[in-house]
Amino acid sequence: MNTKLTKIINEGQPCRHCGTSVIKRAPKEKPRGDRAFYFEYVLWCPKCRRVYLVESAKRFWSEN
Repeated sequence: MNTKLTKIINEGQPCRHCGTSVIKRAPKEKPRGDRAFYFEYVLWCPKCRRVYLVESAKRFWSEN
């Protein structure tokens, strides 16, 4: 399996760059109201520090 072509969607998958297992982590950026959505979490590689934004972690602001 070629890890460079694999989409990163779950915690524990190998990083596309270095092959280390990615972990779930809170994003550094705080959610802001001027955007339509925010990410509840990101997948992060502890070795090369790459961040993967996951579609399943995307949250939309509720319209009140």
